[in-house]
Amino acid sequence: MTSNTMSKITQADIDAMPIDTKLALVEAIWDSIATSPEAVPVPQWHKDILDRRLADENAETDSWENVKKRLGKQ
Repeated sequence: MTSNTMSKITQADIDAMPIDTKLALVEAIWDSIATSPEAVPVPQWHKDILDRRLADENAETDSWENVKKRLGKQ
């Protein structure tokens, strides 16, 4: 789809779509973005937060299994 084609899709067109069509469209868009993750810009503030967290030797960590169990109890 070219930007010219995209300009033809209006908010009214989107609003008229059934939810399953909207979800399929969002999934297709996300999948196309995921094929080139290096093309997705990462804001500097995200990098700064990650750097701070990685540098924090006192940071508490937990296993993915424990996190999933905790979230399941909510």
